[in-house]
Amino acid sequence: MKLLPNNCRIGKMSVVPKNWKTTKGKIAKSNLKSEWYIVYRFYDDNTGKVRQIKKEV
Repeated sequence: MKLLPNNCRIGKMSVVPKNWKTTKGKIAKSNLKSEWYIVYRFYDDNTGKVRQIKKEV
């Protein structure tokens, strides 16, 4: 968990597809056509709210 300004935090980020580092050849080409995104959780300790963020790449 990483601390941010204004009493906020961010959780661990993950990339989809999960095998983005290890794909080669035909599988890598098919992954280029699929949807890629980054997912993480944002915690606002001032309000007590948690949001899951999905950022398309």
